[in-house]
This record gives sequence, structure tokens and C-alpha cells, in this order.
Amino acid sequence: MPEALGGTEVDTISIVIAMEELGRACGSTALSLAAHNGLGCAPIKRWGTPAQHEQWFPG
Repeated sequence: MPEALGGTEVDTISIVIAMEELGRACGSTALSLAAHNGLGCAPIKRWGTPAQHEQWFPG
């Protein structure tokens, strides 16, 4: 997620590395985080209105 929407704005490789490391300790936590970012946040980021961005993303 972009910093403007409350994210950390990391690249894809960094996300994959983080998911791998989380998955080593707990696969379900890694899967939950991936689902939150991919299934929850991504569609709102891409197709959401500015009002929806303010509602669903932290400041």
C-alpha cells in the first residue's frame, strides 16, 4: 500500500520475503496477512473512491 494510504510502500520482492519468513513460523499468519492485503486492501486501493480510502485505510 502507498504511504499516502497508510501503508509502507514496499516492493513485491520485499513482501514475498516477509511472507516466507512469516510462513516459517506460522503458515496461517502469513496466509491471513496475504489475504488481507491481496483480497481486502488491493481492490479498495485500485477501484475505491477517495471517500472509501479514508474510511477503510488508517491515517
